[in-house]
Amino acid sequence: MGRTVPAHVNSADEPIPFFLTPRSEALAAPAIPAPRSEAAGRMVQARIGGALVTIPCPTWCVVDHVEDDAAFIQDVSHHSLPISLPAPTFGGGQEQTEEILTADVSQWPFSSGPTATPFVSLDASGDSLCAELAPEALEAFADQLEAHADKLRQLARLAAVARTAGGAR
Repeated sequence: MGRTVPAHVNSADEPIPFFLTPRSEALAAPAIPAPRSEAAGRMVQARIGGALVTIPCPTWCVVDHVEDDAAFIQDVSHHSLPISLPAPTFGGGQEQTEEILTADVSQWPFSSGPTATPFVSLDASGDSLCAELAPEALEAFADQLEAHADKLRQLARLAAVARTAGGAR
C-alpha cells in the first residue's frame, strides 16, 4: 500500500516520510470477516487439565484449544484475531511506533457472569489492562474516536498554518 501519513508540512506538495509498517498496512486493509449466522460454530478438541475433550468453538475463534491446555473448563476462552493501531512515538530521533487500541472479540463460555457471552476486549494504551465492552459500548467508543480524529485533523491544520506563518520564535 505504501500510504504516507503527514507528520510535518514543509510545503503543500511535499510528502511526509512516515510510512505504515507492513503489519499496519495489513491491518489497514479490511481484514475482519463478516459475522456468520451459525451461533454454535464448530466442534473442536481442547485440552483441559491434560485430558482431551470436545467443545463447541465459534467460527471467529483463532485459539488452539489443545495447545492452550486450560486447567479447568472455566479457563477455556475464545478470542478472535486482534486488531491494533500503530501510533508514532518518540524514539530518540528514530521513527518508532507503539501498538495501541488493541481489541479482539473474547468469550469465556463456561464461566459465569458477563464474560460468558462474547464481548470486545479493549487494551487502549498497550498496558494489558483490558476493558470488557458490549458491542453497543464499542460502537459508542468508535463514535468518540471519529470525533477525536476530526480534532487531530484540526490540530494538523493549525500546525500547518502556524508553520507557514513562521510560528512564535
